[in-house]
Amino acid sequence: MTEPLSRWDAADYLNSEDNIRLYLEACAEDDPGDGSLIRLALGDVARATN
Repeated sequence: MTEPLSRWDAADYLNSEDNIRLYLEACAEDDPGDGSLIRLALGDVARATN
């Protein structure tokens, strides 16, 4: 029997300015150089702060 997967969304955990700052810093460090990870992170932050 397989376990059901649950949906994980970074926006659910971006509930403070410190969390947002740390998340953006981590994404900037891990970005492959084309800005793709930073764009996704900014979308997560936008959804979290709406």
